[in-house]
Amino acid sequence: MLQRQLSNGKWIDDSRTEEFISDAADHNATTTDDIIARLEAGKRVRYYSDWYANIRYKPAPRAPRPEPQMVKADCGHWVEEGQGMSASLGTSCARCYDRMSDGF
Repeated sequence: MLQRQLSNGKWIDDSRTEEFISDAADHNATTTDDIIARLEAGKRVRYYSDWYANIRYKPAPRAPRPEPQMVKADCGHWVEEGQGMSASLGTSCARCYDRMSDGF
């Protein structure tokens, strides 16, 4: 699916693929095959002289973020892996850090 850039910077889907590829070939003084090759390589291609006159192929959707691994801290609370804090009395969550540190 071809997308074109609006003047506000957003990208929208557009079904006029042949028209925009032809305009881009004319504007860039090249062939339509070269424009298609650039688009397939993931590049944006200018089809007119305005700053926002760009086309691109719609990028693939991003993979969903994996569920965080939860671990039990020494304070008894569950935290995301890597988010536990090292205190003098063991690992703790952010809420229990002061209680589990020496001197508090």
